[in-house]
Amino acid sequence: NNNNNNNNNNTNNNNSTNNKPNYTELQQMWALALPQLVKAARIEPRLELTNAMLHGIGECVETLAFPLTREQMDMVSDTVLMFLKQMYDRIQERNKIRNDPDFDERDAEVIEEENEMEYEHLGYIAHLLRQVFQKSGDAFLDIYNAKLANVFMNMLNPQRDIHEQVAGFSVLDDVVMFGGPRAAKQYLGQLLKLSFAHVAHADDDMRRAAFYGLGVCAEAGGSEFEQFAQRALGVLVQSVNAKGAREGDQEEVTDNAISSIVRIISKHQNVAPLDKMLTMVLNWMPVSKDEIEAHYVHKWLVQLIQSGHSAVMGNNNANLPVIVGFFSDVLNTDLIDDDTSKAMIAATHALQQKYGSEFQAAYQKLNQAQQQNLQTAINNSSNNNNNNN
Repeated sequence: NNNNNNNNNNTNNNNSTNNKPNYTELQQMWALALPQLVKAARIEPRLELTNAMLHGIGECVETLAFPLTREQMDMVSDTVLMFLKQMYDRIQERNKIRNDPDFDERDAEVIEEENEMEYEHLGYIAHLLRQVFQKSGDAFLDIYNAKLANVFMNMLNPQRDIHEQVAGFSVLDDVVMFGGPRAAKQYLGQLLKLSFAHVAHADDDMRRAAFYGLGVCAEAGGSEFEQFAQRALGVLVQSVNAKGAREGDQEEVTDNAISSIVRIISKHQNVAPLDKMLTMVLNWMPVSKDEIEAHYVHKWLVQLIQSGHSAVMGNNNANLPVIVGFFSDVLNTDLIDDDTSKAMIAATHALQQKYGSEFQAAYQKLNQAQQQNLQTAINNSSNNNNNNN
């Protein structure tokens, strides 16, 4: 029997070892793949295909279970620098045509269209840098500072095209958000000043970057941010409550403002008390245009509801119908991930059990589509549980 037990233990240990992901092999594969992907992007003459390749490289980086090596980060940053130089050279050459005596309105339209493609290219570049910072964090900071920081900081000049300003702003947001404590120490003051200065900007994307920037400062700023928390909440709440804030293109901007409010009250409750803010935040739900921010906000809210925090239900359980309505709006949608969906269904069962008739009254106030969506999610969960059993 002892021998059998030992054999079983050895088998289990071997299986456990075999089931562990072999990052060494994956790293070797990635080390071979990245140079080829970068080479293909560098020599591709068609900008739309170059953008697709940049997107593909970014998706690979996001999927990796390990950070990039120094050599790989250098490769990406050198490629970004090359693309930026080529972009500016092309724009400059086009703008020279404006001095041609035969330059006409049609020529101007062509230049604008081609420059729009260039700025779309710039967006893909900025997004790739975000993914590299997300994956490698502080390790990428020195390379960014040495090779790219000046280029993107210069984009923030108000005299630059608005697309460049947005790209520079977005990259600065990401440097502080994902670059670690050193990045926060170096850039937090600049980002905070820039964000406050642009919360009323006429351009939607600049306002979105400014609102998101305030949330980034709340996340990364620690106690240094607390003196600015109330001012930040004031401008963010005002923007969310503004007329037309949930209409058209404004909705994504508003989603970022709500997300930043949540970041402030979750990180700085001593200066932004939850009991004074939560009912207002619940009544803004759901966040529906920006899926990334929706996932963040909705996950935080469900965790808070499950925690049983005293502020959640409000006076005389006044927030219960709002919570039930919120759940019915986001279950079975892309506005929550699988883990949040499971937590939300568990929270629904818990609320139903705890509040009984009050929960039922809240359910009856939902429209037919909401009722059906909530019931479908609960039924699907029950079926899955039965199948697993």
